[in-house]
Amino acid sequence: MLDKLWLIPIAPFAGFLLNGLFGKRAGKGFVTAVAILGSLAAALLGTWAVIEYNAHAHGTAYVDCSSAQRQMQVGRSAFIVVQMHVP
Repeated sequence: MLDKLWLIPIAPFAGFLLNGLFGKRAGKGFVTAVAILGSLAAALLGTWAVIEYNAHAHGTAYVDCSSAQRQMQVGRSAFIVVQMHVP
């Protein structure tokens, strides 16, 4: 993730572009969803980058996030990754 830090500011900017191009035609619900998802994506990417940076800075050997196991392992600590489905 550390080599893809450029994605953090791109997520809200992509939301801005989508809202600017299609917001008037798509409606208020679309604009709200895109704005929230763009900000949420940036926050999640930033959190992931900080966790990975912390793991490397403190000599931890690995950061493994596997969607098949739905578990995120950072060194000796394990976190459960929750998948959200929005209807």
